Amino acid sequence: MIAIINTGKKHGEKHVYRLQINKRLITTFEHERINGLSECLKAAAKAAEDAEFKKIAEYYSEYMKGEDEDEEMEQETNKGN
Repeated sequence: MIAIINTGKKHGEKHVYRLQINKRLITTFEHERINGLSECLKAAAKAAEDAEFKKIAEYYSEYMKGEDEDEEMEQETNKGN
């Protein structure tokens, strides 16, 4: 189940919402109620996309750190030859 839950918190006129799949928190986002349901759904979709991109970027960053460490080890090994 996909759920958009109003947390009850506000930042000015914007309400803070949680986007969840079942009980797993995907992300949070802000939305002004006056903008209506379609804008809320668009904000939720954008927040989900941003969270997914962030997760991929973090994974890639960790992957590249491992690649850099492998390259440094290879350079150290080749110095002895």
